[in-house]
Amino acid sequence: YQRRVRGVFPDKWVHIGGDEVPFGCWDSNPQVQAFMHARNYTSFAQLETYYVDHVLASVNAMKKTPLVWEEVFDNGAKITPDTVVDVWKRGWNNTIAKVTKAGYRAVLSAPWYLNYHYATHEDWPTYYVVEPTAFNGTAAQKKLVKGGHASLWGEYASSANCVSRLWPRAAAVAERLWSPENVRSVSEATPRVHDFHCYLLTQGIRTEPPQGPSWCPVEWV
Repeated sequence: YQRRVRGVFPDKWVHIGGDEVPFGCWDSNPQVQAFMHARNYTSFAQLETYYVDHVLASVNAMKKTPLVWEEVFDNGAKITPDTVVDVWKRGWNNTIAKVTKAGYRAVLSAPWYLNYHYATHEDWPTYYVVEPTAFNGTAAQKKLVKGGHASLWGEYASSANCVSRLWPRAAAVAERLWSPENVRSVSEATPRVHDFHCYLLTQGIRTEPPQGPSWCPVEWV
């Protein structure tokens, strides 16, 4: 198992998941109930902690840093101090404040789900103006926010449109994340996003126009 994980994820980070765990399924499963009873578990948070502990131990044995979705933290599962919490739900400002107040590092993905696409207007500016440290917390808490990422899930994307839906919108997220807090001018970013769209077209990558009617020398080549 560890050899396979190292082969697929050669870097130091491993996301172990943990989102949308259906406690209702556990509640209706006699085998799960018997397992909990044998260990005197009285809450599903204890059961989730049992699973998470085993996975985290495996990740730590590989000398890698684990990431978990925010539900693992919200459900009260015990996680190791080096765990990074991935905040992905609405109301992320409050969640990331709680995560960092508890002393955990965090990454943000909630505002950058690129599978949701509004074809009738440009949506990349909404990604560009997000500031991951815009929450009520101390300077020490905000230093625990280590970055963020864009996601493109398969509910509204497939091999037919994943590349065009991803680019150049993901570039707006990337520039936001590597830029200082005060770099959030949509008007200044607009020509850069447009030029990047044109550049990708010259490389044979068929991307969507980022802001409605525009023009690139290779648009229809």
